[in-house]
Amino acid sequence: MKEHDVPKVSVIIPFYAGADWLEEAVGSAVGQTHENTEIILVNDGSPEDVAGVLDRFAGKIRYFHKDNGGPGSARNLGIENAVGEFVAFLDSDDVWEERKIEKQLGLMTAMGAAWSHTGYALFRGGNPRRAEKTVDVSACRGDVFLRCFRSAPIATPCVMIRADVLRQRPALRFSEKMRYGQDSLFWINLAARYPLAAVPEVLTRVRIRGGNAARRARVQLQAKAQIWEEFVRDRARPEAVRIDGATRLGYRMCHRADAAVKRLERPGRLPKSAVEILSRFLYAFPYVLLKLREVFSVRAGRRRTP
Repeated sequence: MKEHDVPKVSVIIPFYAGADWLEEAVGSAVGQTHENTEIILVNDGSPEDVAGVLDRFAGKIRYFHKDNGGPGSARNLGIENAVGEFVAFLDSDDVWEERKIEKQLGLMTAMGAAWSHTGYALFRGGNPRRAEKTVDVSACRGDVFLRCFRSAPIATPCVMIRADVLRQRPALRFSEKMRYGQDSLFWINLAARYPLAAVPEVLTRVRIRGGNAARRARVQLQAKAQIWEEFVRDRARPEAVRIDGATRLGYRMCHRADAAVKRLERPGRLPKSAVEILSRFLYAFPYVLLKLREVFSVRAGRRRTP
C-alpha cells in the first residue's frame, strides 16, 4: 500500500528538559511500523542543546522553537501546525512500542472513534523494559466524562485524536493558563463530547521521574483548583449538570485548600518540604472522596450490566 493510501498521523512532542531522553522518544516515533507520519518537535524555550537530536533525525522531523509557555502551549502549537488526519502526543521522556500507531489507528478506523488511548507501563531510569507497573485501560472507554474528574488512567503519550475534531473546534485545546493538569482538563472537554476508545495492550512506556507532577500533592491541589475554576464551577455549561455532588464537593475542597496553601507559600513562610506535607494532609480527604465515588460508580455500572 502506498503512503498516500493510508492516513497520516502527526506526532507532537513538546520538549523542555532531558535531551538524552528526547533522542530515545523521537527514535521510537521514527521507528513506527506505520510509516505515514510527521513528527513535530516543539522546543518550549529549553536551555538545553538539542542540535545532536536535530542532526540525527534531519529530514525526519519538523522543528519549532518558542518562548517557554508550558507543555499546553507547546502541544497547541503542534496542533496548529499538524497536517495529519490524526494527532498523537508523545512526551519527550517516554517511548512507544513500534506498532503503537498501527494498532491504535486500526482500532480508531474500524470504530470511527474520535479519540483513543492505549495501555501503558511505568518505568524508572534508562531501561523502558524494566516496568514497575502496567496500567490496564480496558475498562476506561465509552463515556468517561465523569471518570475523568475522579480517576481515569489516561496518559498523554497514549492518546490519539482525529484531527478534524480539533480543527472543527478551535477552542478545544490544552489550557495555557495551567502549568499542571492541562491534559486532564483537555480530556474532560473531549469526553464531554466524544466517547473514548481503548487499546488494552501496553503500547506506551511512561518514565517515572522524581518530579513527576502526578506524584506531588501540591500539584494535584493546584490542578484540581484550576479545573474547578475552568469547568466545574461554571454551572452554565451544559455538561456541568452531569457532575454529581460528591465529585463537585471534592473539587471545591481542593480549590479552598489550594487558596490556603498559596497564602503560606509566600517567601519566608514555609519551606517547600513543609508545603508538600501540608498539601498531602489537605488533599487526603478529597482524594479519598473522589476515589470512593469512582469505585461506587463502577460497581453500580456492573450491577446494571446484564
